Amino acid sequence: MKPLLSHLAAALAGAAIAAVIVQGTGAMDKTLAFQLTEPALIATPSGEQQYLLPSGTTVYHQTSFAEGHSLYAIEVMFDGQLPLQALQPEDSAEPLWLYKREAADMAGLQ
Repeated sequence: MKPLLSHLAAALAGAAIAAVIVQGTGAMDKTLAFQLTEPALIATPSGEQQYLLPSGTTVYHQTSFAEGHSLYAIEVMFDGQLPLQALQPEDSAEPLWLYKREAADMAGLQ
């Protein structure tokens, strides 16, 4: 159970960084807020590791793309100091991918 919690904490930390980056580009529009109705998988940009975002998580729609995917931001609380690295304005952060959870996907989670 502890590895799952550490993975979830790492995923939420990454999501918090993404949320801060999105917020840094302008005020987050909270009028397009939604809640996940079931858990969803978060994958790293390379797709190697997966983490679980719990049901009930509020996500804020940022934009949609012609390719059919959308960008969402989340807000998280963190007690303590996050291990952060500042990005330069010319750097872009690659977003994490969120996937609908399938039963087979749960086997890889600890």
